[in-house]
Amino acid sequence: QKKKSNNSSAIDSQIIPIVGWIKHEEQVANLLRIAAYNTMNPPKWHDAGIPYEMKFSLVGGIFWMFMGIIIVRRAHKDAFNMGASVESSPIIKGEFMKQFLLITLFLLTGMPALSANFDCDKCWIVTASGARVRSAPDTSTKVVAVLNLGSIVEELEKSAKPARIGKTKAHWYHIRLPNGNKGWVFGSLITSLEHRTKAETFRDIARKRLENQKLNFGELTDLFDFLSRVSGAQTSEIAAELKLMRLQTLQRVIELVGWDWNKSLYKGWFNAQKEQGNIYYVDFGDVGWFVTPDKFWALSKQYRSLPIGEQIAWQAANLPIGGECEGDLACSLNAFNVTMGEYLVLYPKGKHAKAAFEEVVFWISPDMDVINGGDELYYMGVGNDKDEQRGFIKTIQKLCQAITPVNHSKKAFVLREIDKWFKQLGSSDKCGRGK
Repeated sequence: QKKKSNNSSAIDSQIIPIVGWIKHEEQVANLLRIAAYNTMNPPKWHDAGIPYEMKFSLVGGIFWMFMGIIIVRRAHKDAFNMGASVESSPIIKGEFMKQFLLITLFLLTGMPALSANFDCDKCWIVTASGARVRSAPDTSTKVVAVLNLGSIVEELEKSAKPARIGKTKAHWYHIRLPNGNKGWVFGSLITSLEHRTKAETFRDIARKRLENQKLNFGELTDLFDFLSRVSGAQTSEIAAELKLMRLQTLQRVIELVGWDWNKSLYKGWFNAQKEQGNIYYVDFGDVGWFVTPDKFWALSKQYRSLPIGEQIAWQAANLPIGGECEGDLACSLNAFNVTMGEYLVLYPKGKHAKAAFEEVVFWISPDMDVINGGDELYYMGVGNDKDEQRGFIKTIQKLCQAITPVNHSKKAFVLREIDKWFKQLGSSDKCGRGK
């Protein structure tokens, strides 16, 4: 079903959002043709210099196509009639069909173009998600491929004169795709890629994308996948930043989706991240998904010898961890120990050490009158339960380990007050001085 579409002159017209909606029959027809071609012509993969190969098989492609038909037939009573208008068909209008068709077509058309053998004379890398490759250097021509962020293509030629799309002026580039197909892509969607500077190029692309606060779910997950592919094969400093940006992107996805995570469009992705240990769910207090702090802490320790190590640790210390202490001192100090306290253990002389120490001052200074004048053990959140008291003693011991090496004007006062806690709990410990 081919119909001339009214293409916008804006640069965004060169990008198909992964999670949007296709409004024109031409786009759907083109994507289906590309999917069929890519299924019949499986390319080899080679991710941006990372030495592994995958093949997109004929059987796999046909499986996805027929599974889509089966699922849609079961989800809707209407017949799957691709001859019907995309905008009028109740199946195509269905929310499930929107999501399945977009994601499946993007996978079938975009996956083969995710990467290419990095051995071309003039290599270019795609800097946007869902960048359209056209049959000719014009926005009104047929879409022949859709490229993911980080796809690598080979330049064959460029247009004699630059063109203008919206406010952007650039050349069109005639390119060769990983599967050998050819097409034209607008120059603002790609950047030059060379072996000697590839790590810097990957970093610059990721920085620019992460700075964009308007990225949707598909674009953020595309960025996450790109960073997952390229972060392991770079020099230490750049590798650390790429891995940090990967975790930051994960955090952005959680913040963007929020309470909608359980919708069919997002649920599978969130469950996959949970299975990989990247995120966890809290069902009380501050409810929701959270990035696993150990991912940040492990990264900080891995690159502790580099300046970025402290930056990663400080971000880890400020991560939301979910739940709610409701003023319970034992709970609050436990939360401190796994956030700010962990930072102080790693960087007692760090540039954020004073700010981290202030968190302890907050939990001591305003409330000492309450402790001294009331039920101290109850206030501490342990009551008369001996096991809880022993657990709280261990919490205080860990707190002391974190704050003792720190230089702070209120340090002596804090240590004295903590010693009172030990005494009230029947312990002979002295903060920072052992028993």
